[in-house]
Amino acid sequence: MARTAEECQSIIDACEENDVMLAVHYRLHFEPNHAALIKACKEEPYGVVKSVHGAANAGKAIHEKAWLSDPELSGGGC
Repeated sequence: MARTAEECQSIIDACEENDVMLAVHYRLHFEPNHAALIKACKEEPYGVVKSVHGAANAGKAIHEKAWLSDPELSGGGC
């Protein structure tokens, strides 16, 4: 949501002062791979899911110039 607790608090205060809802959107909830995993957990086509292990590595070269690697643009990075 922000880079520091103070920045978060200022966002919370602004929402309260303006009577608007504050929500943090988790974009991966509807990403196809995550949606497939959620579906498999619910429908259990392979039996009960006991654990899931995941890893991600987009590679430094891909993100060196991307906005996600710039703390000023990304709110601190992922």
